[in-house]
Amino acid sequence: SWVRGGQTIGMKAWRLQLLVGTKNIHFFVLRYLLASAGLFFFAIGYIPIIFRDRPFHDKILGSKIIYVQSE
Repeated sequence: SWVRGGQTIGMKAWRLQLLVGTKNIHFFVLRYLLASAGLFFFAIGYIPIIFRDRPFHDKILGSKIIYVQSE
C-alpha cells in the first residue's frame, strides 16, 4: 500500500514509488479521489503526462511518483 512503502503491488512490478511529505490516511484517500475524478472526466487530469509533467492530482497534493532502480 501507499502508506507502508509508497508502492502498491502494481507499482512494485513497474518499479514506481510514490513520494509524499506526510503518511496520513486522509492524504491517500484524497489522492485516490482526485485521481479517480481526473480519470472519470475524460482523463483530463492525466493530460500533463503527455508532456512529461505530473498529473493534476499530484501537483495539487505535492506528491511525486519516481522510478526506483532495482536492487
